Amino acid sequence: MKKGICHACFAEGMPLDRRLDLAQQAGFDGYELIVRRPGETELHADSDAASLEALRQRITKRGLELCSMFGSPVTDPLPITSPDQGLWEQGVKALERMLEIANALEISTLLYVPGRVDQAIPYDVAYERALEALRLTAPRAQELGVYICLENVGNRFLQSPLEMRDFILAAGSEYVRAYFDVGNVLHLNLGWPEQWLRILAPVLRQVHLKDVKSSPRGQAGVMLLQGDLNWPAVMAELRGMGYSGYLVAEVGSYAHFPDRTPFDIAAAMDALIG
Repeated sequence: MKKGICHACFAEGMPLDRRLDLAQQAGFDGYELIVRRPGETELHADSDAASLEALRQRITKRGLELCSMFGSPVTDPLPITSPDQGLWEQGVKALERMLEIANALEISTLLYVPGRVDQAIPYDVAYERALEALRLTAPRAQELGVYICLENVGNRFLQSPLEMRDFILAAGSEYVRAYFDVGNVLHLNLGWPEQWLRILAPVLRQVHLKDVKSSPRGQAGVMLLQGDLNWPAVMAELRGMGYSGYLVAEVGSYAHFPDRTPFDIAAAMDALIG
């Protein structure tokens, strides 16, 4: 298994080059980028080919692989679960644009949140609309060589491992897969991560690592190995299925001494991987 770190693990406002240097020094194999809206960051939905290539080279020259990318700030406001045809079409176009950016950066794994369910978006409508969008988009994903990888999040949609697996299989393409977040299962009280992993094994592409600690005041994200997650069970399940891909940390930065964060994440991941 390989160690990856998400762009969000670093202090807010830290320059990208500093994040990359710290990731390299801490011994990570890969880096997960985030696409934002134009004007918010140097990687955005309107980035041209030249700037994308320059960004790719800045990362790879440090010996880091671009292991994945997600564009929730761009795609989440445009849910493919929407019954509104105009909004749905915008969501499909946004997803296609994320695929194009990933391809230009030579990234093969796109983390994607497949819309949401709310009072205006009924569950059954969400299911059919999202499935329609993924079936429509999957051929383009295959053409570009980028996997659309659905993450389990707090969107009130695909909230069981059986449903998530069957939904992905119903998309009918090997280029629609799962990006499983072990910590989100605990945070959302949706069961046990090791059970999700076993069920999602046929469609699993990549894994996010985070930890959650419960207290009388509720739950909070904590450093890896410091929460309630049953890490031995999770790692045993991954080894049992023969998983050899990326484990990507998605842990918040320390408020003080933030440069220490990636080194502590790496040490915890080294213990997990063994």
